Amino acid sequence: MLYVIQLCGTIYNGPALYGYLYISRGLSASKLFVALASLFVLHLSGSYIREHTRHVLEYSVVVLLAVLLLLILVSANNLMLTFFALAAFSLNLYTLILYDGLDYSSREAALKYFYLSAFSAGLILFGTALIYVTYGDATYGVIRFLSEHTLHPRDRLVTGVGVLFILLGFFFKLSAFPGHL
Repeated sequence: MLYVIQLCGTIYNGPALYGYLYISRGLSASKLFVALASLFVLHLSGSYIREHTRHVLEYSVVVLLAVLLLLILVSANNLMLTFFALAAFSLNLYTLILYDGLDYSSREAALKYFYLSAFSAGLILFGTALIYVTYGDATYGVIRFLSEHTLHPRDRLVTGVGVLFILLGFFFKLSAFPGHL
């Protein structure tokens, strides 16, 4: 309901919570979409979960915690907050993949996803560290402001390598190229 009110009324556009989060009308629309999609997923999976397991409440809690982390991820205005929200969201996905722990393929998939996700988290964290060392801050607004001004060529190279590592990590998280194998 809060997101609908923000979409229809006037909304403050800009950083919030000491610059760690960002609020805007477009982000409120994205959050509304995430919340509605999660309700749809809970509705569709309710009968299956009730029939195949007795842990209905735990499933709902894990899905709602994943939704909370996605809402934080959508509003993140800092590279480290983005990393932590994505890593915690991945932990919820491991739990959901491993929900049927008696199935061998479920255990194997959760373990493979954990290994790939740990590797991609390392890539993202290394890229974030390179950007933080270059700019002295991990907030998106500060990074954009400082990158628009002239930088030493060495700093541009370090920033490019940092962005490359972050993109590679996200590609591994998404199982896209180059992490499709």
